[in-house]
Amino acid sequence: MAASVVQSALLDYNSGTTLALGSNTTAGNALIAIVLWSYSPTPPSCSDTQGNTWTRHSAITAVSNNAWYCFTAAAKSSAACTITVTGAAGLAKLTALVEASGLASGPFDVQNDASNSSSPVNAGMITPSGNGELILATWCRNGIGASYSNSGVFNLIQTTNSNALASYVQSTAAGITPAVNGSAGGYTNYGYCVALTAAAASGHTPHLLTLGVG
Repeated sequence: MAASVVQSALLDYNSGTTLALGSNTTAGNALIAIVLWSYSPTPPSCSDTQGNTWTRHSAITAVSNNAWYCFTAAAKSSAACTITVTGAAGLAKLTALVEASGLASGPFDVQNDASNSSSPVNAGMITPSGNGELILATWCRNGIGASYSNSGVFNLIQTTNSNALASYVQSTAAGITPAVNGSAGGYTNYGYCVALTAAAASGHTPHLLTLGVG
């Protein structure tokens, strides 16, 4: 099964730290949360209403004390899913939640980020390790209104007043720079991208037919 986004949700700048998917998840599917946190000295944690185990991957500093965090988990049940991001200090400037199918167990591969003040806005160049990976990209404009639209192969799947989320499944692994049109107006737009490993294709063992001669 090819990697694909099943559903997603996105919070606007400083709109809280609780985010729910619109439909029940499918047990075994991957869950990915992306957070731009305003105070990197106290990294946030992620939990959800299903009791899934979330892995926080290495942070990328966006600017000053602000940092991007990617969390991954596997949905343990076919049920509603609401995540809560918490930290001792700071706030979530962007929170995105994605359910995806066709990904490997522990799918996190590579990540990158970039800052832009002109359109199109990009999220930094990324080179997946394998074919068929799902690439997610997000952008945050620090609460300042932005008008996002598709540019190139990345498809916008969620937008808010200030933030955006896009995806692309890359058939053959190669360096790529996620980008969308965004009315920057001289304001900085902070972008982030992550590549997620696709599940290995199921193999097929041929049966040997033996004909007897008698």
